[in-house]
Amino acid sequence: MKRPLPDGTTHLLFTGLELLRRVASLVPPPRANLTRFHGVFAPGARLRPFLDPQAGEEEASVEPQAAARQEKRKEGRARVDWAGRRRRTFAVEVLA
Repeated sequence: MKRPLPDGTTHLLFTGLELLRRVASLVPPPRANLTRFHGVFAPGARLRPFLDPQAGEEEASVEPQAAARQEKRKEGRARVDWAGRRRRTFAVEVLA
């Protein structure tokens, strides 16, 4: 340990199961938010509405971005099935 405990303990010895229990307690529960916001950025803060952009400004800036995303999605190629990938990679006709 970096520093001795108040009772003078300088080392801790654990069995394998005890060590796993201590390490497992440090793992967060599934789907838990790991970022916590405090102060004005907290979800229930009274001043939080004043931090958000105004509705008119937000809509004007979001619309061009959304349109650009839609165009990019349309341009994407269709997925190639596994036989097509094998044919292209190894030059072997898998289904023959």
